[in-house]
This record gives sequence, structure tokens and C-alpha cells, in this order.
Amino acid sequence: MSEGPNGSGGFFAGMKWWHWLVGGILLLALVTGGIFLLKRPKTVQSASMQARLELAAGEVTLEQGGSGGPGLSGVALLPEATVKTGSGARALVRLSDGSALFLRGGTAVRLGSERIELKSGEVWLDAPPAERTGMVHQLGEITVFAADAGLSMKRTETGGVVYVARGTATVSAPGGRSEVQAGMQALVEGKSAPALS
Repeated sequence: MSEGPNGSGGFFAGMKWWHWLVGGILLLALVTGGIFLLKRPKTVQSASMQARLELAAGEVTLEQGGSGGPGLSGVALLPEATVKTGSGARALVRLSDGSALFLRGGTAVRLGSERIELKSGEVWLDAPPAERTGMVHQLGEITVFAADAGLSMKRTETGGVVYVARGTATVSAPGGRSEVQAGMQALVEGKSAPALS
């Protein structure tokens, strides 16, 4: 081994002070990076989005995830979320199957993973063509299914009314089931079969 500048021998004898500085900084960077990687929070999968509140005008409220508050345009809606519109308010919800659900004033809907429950009020549904099973719409004991159709659904105190403007909808009630064509209306009172007009 060669001798250092002060006459002492050894491996580190010829290193200058700035070598020590660079080595120390690199060592500090490696230790800090290792600590960061070890203490990084675990990735948690978020709940799947059920729908999106595309438009909220007037008094629109949202209940989801155990909390409630104002419904703002652009908010992601989770399964089991409830959207309510006050008197004169309007809301447009884009569902996961591509359907558009327009809520009139005084309406409340609950978004399930495979079904939409109209708790009160009236909605307009614009359902796109569906290769798979589309959303089921529930009005109390009345079930409505539609694909490639435009229809109005109204919940009443004793049942519901479904008017089909475009396409076909299937309306099922405890008393029976009917196919409702464009230009027709189905009225369900109590547990009776849908009455077409």
C-alpha cells in the first residue's frame, strides 16, 4: 500500500475531504429512500363508482358513505347513494350502464349496484342500447326494465305511472307484467297488473 500525504498508510489515506462529503451524501440518500419505501402507506382499493351527478340545479342533496350534503355537479356517486331534489330543483345522473336519469323537483332516488330505486317523485330515463342486462328501476313493488328507450317514471302514493316515449319498456307489478310500447302509458294501482292506455 502507498503512504498517505502525512506518511500514514491505509486504504483511505489518499482520499480527499470532498470524497468523504460525496460518499456521506450518497449514503444519506440511500438510507432516506429506504425508510420512505418501508413506511409508504398501503394502497387501498376505493369503492367502485356507480354513477356521476352531471348536473345539479337548485336544492340537490346527496347522501352517501354515511354522510350527507349538497350535491355538486361532477361528483362521483357510489353504490347505495341517495340523490334528492328539492322543489323546483333538477338533477342529471349518468349511470354506469350509460343511461341518463333526469330527476324533477321533489324526487329521491337510491342507486344500487344493479337497480335504481325511485323513492318519490318523477324521473326521465334515457336508456341506451344494451348488450348486457341494463339497470332495473324499482318504484315500490313495480319493476321497470328498458333498453334503447326513453320513458318517464312517476311514483304515486298507491303505485306508479310509466310513460314510454321511445322504444319499449317491461313493467312488472305483483298482479302481472306488460310490455309498454312507444306512445303508451302503464298505470299500476296497488298490487294490480299494469293497465295500459
